[in-house]
Amino acid sequence: MAGNSAAPPGGKRRYDIFNQDLFYERASYVIEMSLQERSALLVGKMCCADERDRVQKKTFTKWVNKHLMKAQRHISDLYEDLRDGHNLISLLEVLSGETLPREKGRMRFHKLQNVQIALDFLKHRQVWCASSAVTPHPRVRYRM
Repeated sequence: MAGNSAAPPGGKRRYDIFNQDLFYERASYVIEMSLQERSALLVGKMCCADERDRVQKKTFTKWVNKHLMKAQRHISDLYEDLRDGHNLISLLEVLSGETLPREKGRMRFHKLQNVQIALDFLKHRQVWCASSAVTPHPRVRYRM
């Protein structure tokens, strides 16, 4: 019954590691998915994840800009504009009402030092962070 990509009502997915096939099971019958159907299903899920990431990035960027307005700062790309630590420190200053030290240079060492200052401040305030702003994987950055 290849060709059906939807699971039957009440069906469960099962992956057969010996035949490398994905099945949907329900009571007495099994529907087999072809390789093309599986890849289409995975691409669909990846597109949804990409869309979700895009919406989260846009929403969080607007939230950050709302607060950075108070410090006369603005970011356009969330991933790039927080990496040097200056905007991150400014955001923490606006949110906390405290003044934080910062490195003035533009070399990688100065950027990492600024991010470390921000992370140390969060640690001191007992805020749990899943990752730093210099993490290469975008999905991890939103979890603070």
